[in-house]
Amino acid sequence: MEISYKKCSTNYKYNSTKISLSRSFLFSCVICFIAGCKCNESITFPTHIVFTSGQAGTGLPQIYIMNPDGSGQKRFTNDIYRNDQSSISALGLKVTFRSDRTGKPQIWCMNGDGTGLVQLTNFAGGTNGGRWGSNGRLVFSALDGAFNGPNIYSMRSDGTDLKQLTVNPNRTGDIEPCYSPDGKKVVFSSNRIEILNVFIMNADGSNQIPLTNNSSNNGEPSFSPDGTKIAFWSKRDGNNEIYIMNADGTGQTNISNNAANDHDPIFSPDTNEIAFVSNRDGNDEIYIMNADGTNIRRLTTNTVHDWEPDWR
Repeated sequence: MEISYKKCSTNYKYNSTKISLSRSFLFSCVICFIAGCKCNESITFPTHIVFTSGQAGTGLPQIYIMNPDGSGQKRFTNDIYRNDQSSISALGLKVTFRSDRTGKPQIWCMNGDGTGLVQLTNFAGGTNGGRWGSNGRLVFSALDGAFNGPNIYSMRSDGTDLKQLTVNPNRTGDIEPCYSPDGKKVVFSSNRIEILNVFIMNADGSNQIPLTNNSSNNGEPSFSPDGTKIAFWSKRDGNNEIYIMNADGTGQTNISNNAANDHDPIFSPDTNEIAFVSNRDGNDEIYIMNADGTNIRRLTTNTVHDWEPDWR
């Protein structure tokens, strides 16, 4: 089972101007970290979108980064392996992604300037990409190699303190986990009731309950940075559409309303916009819209697929 992931955002302020991942910006982040910036302090930092793209032309997807208006697209990974499903830590100091460079796909981590590559997981059946939480942990799904799962796990940012959050035998799968902004909840997708639906649980794996329950697939849930909304895709209208709902599952609303397939939704850091993927212009490209579905703009314009955006 393939697993897509999205990212959760923390309550930091952000600058919506165009950015460049320059060493000076990254250095300033490091200085802030060394100086002891607290998580509850008001910190302003540039915002950017990382995504997966096939534009390298090698047949293997790589990680790219761009400004929120689609400008300044740069390649972040540059090797002979498949790299996808990236996630950025709150201040951009670390980037995790999934790579098959040692065989089965595992989660890898590197610094925001591309240095310091480290392998974080070593599951016999492989993993899907991790997603950062404000609690300093990563949440992800993985196969243990014993025909169980995939199940959801969490770990510290250095790969230690691994905890299994869900237990599903017989290849029923729990996938696509995302922390709530306060780190107390995890929203995820599961096919434990025959089709894919969105569930929520406490961060320790307890109190697992469904938020969607209909006859069509629902997946890729992502919290809004203020914690009040969850974006996801649903096929209840015949094709994949972007929906939003309240954090308790009420108020489920189609906001993309297009005949094409729309998926991979992720909120902007200020909750006002949503980036997503659509094939409405022929192939998968990344778009942005207001959180109510208005003012849709296309960010990528490539002849190959662009997908899996993360916005920090």
